Amino acid sequence: MENLQKFSIILICICVVIVVIICLRILHQRKLDKVYKEIERLSRQVNTASTPDDSSVESAPASQPVEDRQNRMQAEEEAYRDAEICQHLKRKATEEKMIQPDELGSLEKCIETISPDFYCKIHSLHKVSPLEYNVCLLIKARFSPTEISALLCKSKSGISSIRSRLYQKVFDKKGSPTDWDEFILSL
Repeated sequence: MENLQKFSIILICICVVIVVIICLRILHQRKLDKVYKEIERLSRQVNTASTPDDSSVESAPASQPVEDRQNRMQAEEEAYRDAEICQHLKRKATEEKMIQPDELGSLEKCIETISPDFYCKIHSLHKVSPLEYNVCLLIKARFSPTEISALLCKSKSGISSIRSRLYQKVFDKKGSPTDWDEFILSL
């Protein structure tokens, strides 16, 4: 009788653990679905942002979206290169001086001017720490990993780890730091 009670308790505990694991898996899958839908929505938004109207889309060649994206990215790159705050921060990076909070604020304003809703897009994908967000800002403004590490007073390998960790957080799969950079530049 006593063995039967112990067996029943163990069986109930195992069942509870299994139910908890299943519930956690379902919640995780829902979160992933939500992230993938948001990424898909942002991708559609990025792809349609450069198309002026529906009539031009019908007559545009198949390569038009790729060309539009390349033109947009080239225009962004030129805008960041010409931005006073970016030039200032590039000089600071070569001198290996740390970025100041007011400079980060100026950079964020610059990015919001050139790439509206960047802040919202980043924070809608996943919760990011202030350091992770600063890395994303600097990537978007076309700073190299070496420059980012100098400005944030972190090692280059530490910055690379942050970039690959962010990719894994958002996409739930391993990716290289470059994969994350390409994603950030596409926003």
